Amino acid sequence: RQMCIRDRNGFHLATGSDDNTVKIWDLRRKGCINSIPAHNKLISDVKFQPHHSRFLITSSYDHTCKIWSTKDWSLAKILVAHESKVTSVSISNDLEYLATTSLDRKWLLWKKKVKPILVSVSYTHLTLPTIYSV
Repeated sequence: RQMCIRDRNGFHLATGSDDNTVKIWDLRRKGCINSIPAHNKLISDVKFQPHHSRFLITSSYDHTCKIWSTKDWSLAKILVAHESKVTSVSISNDLEYLATTSLDRKWLLWKKKVKPILVSVSYTHLTLPTIYSV
C-alpha cells in the first residue's frame, strides 16, 4: 500500500493498493471520500503535486503512470512508455517535469506536455535509483 498526504491543506490523504484503486481520505471527516478505479494492476506509488495539489499522480505495475485532477478526480493524462512495472514517480513543484522508474531498468523524465520523453536512461544495477523531486 502506498500513501501520501496532500500538501496544500494537510487534510487529505491518498492511498493506493493492490486492489488497483486509489482512495482519497478526509482526515477531518475520518473517512474515505472517494475511491478511484485507477489502474489494472497494483498501484506502486501515489503523489500529490507539491504546493498546489491540483494533480495526483499514480504509478502502477500495469506499466503506466496516470495524472488525475484533484478538482473532480477525473483522469487528465496517461503516460505510457515503460516496458515493465512502473515502480515510482516524482514530480517537480510546478508540474513541469515528472520522473518515473521501472523494472525495465529505465528511468524516464517527462516534460509537462508529456511529449516527447526528454531522457531515457538504462541502468544495469538491480537496485532501483531513488528519485527526488526535480
